[in-house]
Amino acid sequence: MRSFHSEPNRRRVLVVGDECPLVESVARRLHEAGLAVEAIEPASPSLAHAVRSHTDVVNLVRVLDPPSGSIGHGLRFSRRRHRRKTLATLAEALATAPTARLVQRSSSSLYADGGDAWIDEGWPVESNSATREVELAERLAALHRQRGGTAVVIRLAPLAETEDHHSDPRRTLARRGWEPFEGPPDAYFPLVRLADAANAFVAALEAPSATFNVASADLYTNRELNAHYANVVARRLEPLYSNFRRADRALLDRSHRLDTSAFSHATAWRPQPTFGGSADTTERAMPAPPLPRDPHTAK
Repeated sequence: MRSFHSEPNRRRVLVVGDECPLVESVARRLHEAGLAVEAIEPASPSLAHAVRSHTDVVNLVRVLDPPSGSIGHGLRFSRRRHRRKTLATLAEALATAPTARLVQRSSSSLYADGGDAWIDEGWPVESNSATREVELAERLAALHRQRGGTAVVIRLAPLAETEDHHSDPRRTLARRGWEPFEGPPDAYFPLVRLADAANAFVAALEAPSATFNVASADLYTNRELNAHYANVVARRLEPLYSNFRRADRALLDRSHRLDTSAFSHATAWRPQPTFGGSADTTERAMPAPPLPRDPHTAK
């Protein structure tokens, strides 16, 4: 467990998650905001005790595996089992800490296909076998609310940057000549920058008990995203046609044009463009396609 020390009268925030850039960014921003912060790995035997000794719990454990084939899905079985165990441990601990605020990570992939429509938090959801941990995570938040607690659910778009310390798999695919986005060309695929995602979880500590969408200020179709990566690596890209499981393919086939205005209205959070101002988006001086679609102005 990593701790950031501060005065005892400050809010004590527990950040739950495996060591990764998102966890590190959230913990750092909370510390910079003047809060006492402890980061704990979900497998820690002291997780339940840590939950009961904090005023706020921010659960950043991943709830959705990346798309894969049957073999890859099977290899991640133990990870999914550990995630479910973590959610069960949190549920038991929060049952004895009803005054704690829970900020729960979820996924925008839970939404049914939206086509060209703007998707707000009231849009229908459509679950399948790939979203079981997403459903369990949101059920945890609902249970905490039923017990009188405050629970903020963040339906997070996929991160624009990698969530581990390895190379960006999208850029790696593009360097090899493959399109990294495999959904229908005209389907919207939301992304969110790591910095905006981290700021959203910090802002959620002051948000009302509800569910909110979090994504970057601009939205692109799969065709536009693939064109961006073609510009990044300066080469022609071809479709990959990966042999994904049916459940994963169903998620990729959906179009999600996320409306994040509810969270912006409820908090001070303001998203930035997906690729704007990031020196890491180009390897040569080739601009990404400037196609902003902001629900705050274009609705």
